[in-house]
Amino acid sequence: MGWRQVGLIYLVFAILAVLYVRERPPEPQREGGRPPRARFLQVAAADVSAIRIVRGGRAVSMRREGPDWVVVEPTGMRLPNDLVTGFLQALLTTEEIDHVATTTRELGSFGLDDQADRVELAPASGNAVVVTLGSTNPTGTALYARRGPDGGVVLIGRQVRDYEDMIYNALPRGGVPADTADGRIGSRTPLLFNGSAV
Repeated sequence: MGWRQVGLIYLVFAILAVLYVRERPPEPQREGGRPPRARFLQVAAADVSAIRIVRGGRAVSMRREGPDWVVVEPTGMRLPNDLVTGFLQALLTTEEIDHVATTTRELGSFGLDDQADRVELAPASGNAVVVTLGSTNPTGTALYARRGPDGGVVLIGRQVRDYEDMIYNALPRGGVPADTADGRIGSRTPLLFNGSAV
């Protein structure tokens, strides 16, 4: 192949590149697209000085001390700082996927009755923000939630529940069985069958 043929190939390639760029249709504009979703809570993470999570009869209270989170309740408990920060960020950055029209009588069907999980965010100044977390939607991809006692039911991202579960899984479990002297199973006398340990 001679230099003239190589030059001709480059010339054809350049012409095709110019035609491609010039003739390419513009990207379609989304006129009928969805508007951006609103955030579930309008609170900045830096403004939150304490968090309290209540699930059933168990409560976890944390307060900010400098850049770190310290567990206040249950006493003597420690949680990874990243876990608490992740939970807070998940709650504050989650978007409202859908508004669910409901009356107070229907809250139980969304898991938002008296047994629902409750999160209280205490800012450095002002009133606490109270969020009630209900059950997941039928597909299991989102979570029903409610702001305050008078707020409507909103569908939010499930990652909030995932972080909440991780926090509760990091808590110590109660002593099993409860009748042992120091609360550990290994301290019990083993079951005996015909005088020997089973």
